[in-house]
Amino acid sequence: MKTLTQESETPRFTCRVARGLLAVFGDTTTGEPRGPGAAHVAACEACQCYFSACDELDLALKRDAA
Repeated sequence: MKTLTQESETPRFTCRVARGLLAVFGDTTTGEPRGPGAAHVAACEACQCYFSACDELDLALKRDAA
């Protein structure tokens, strides 16, 4: 069984598609992603961790820019 760390290094195809769709067509600025692929993210722990890390990076960059 893959661990979450291994999963994030090589995400499943469905995760890559869902993340790409949300990056291009979705809205990830709120706590809950909205748009194509959002249902997958709501059910996938690896995708939730991925978007959580993205949110933390955005927050850190905004904090450093201020």
